[in-house]
Amino acid sequence: MRQHGGPFFLGAEPSIVDAAFVGFLTRLAVNYKFFKGLDVHEVGSAWPRLSAWLRAVERTPGGRATKQDVAFEQRIYQAHPLRRAAAEPCMQLHPTRLGVGEPSDWR
Repeated sequence: MRQHGGPFFLGAEPSIVDAAFVGFLTRLAVNYKFFKGLDVHEVGSAWPRLSAWLRAVERTPGGRATKQDVAFEQRIYQAHPLRRAAAEPCMQLHPTRLGVGEPSDWR
């Protein structure tokens, strides 16, 4: 991003590279904030370019049209047993991070 001088991977306009990463990186930002308490948009974050990229994507017509509600994303992730089983060890789920209707037997 820095090399091409824009908020997107290849410059000032979104490209196929941005389209390839948008799903993964938007879910990563949502789920890391929820499960680990890491907010890429927080002032002083270690990921200022990722934050700028996410904001730029959200300003595009496609970004606005396809953005999911944060709570919806979290419920989808938690509801899928294979994703949850894979996520628990690496994201170190904590009882305070349980979603709406989530059972308390998280261990």
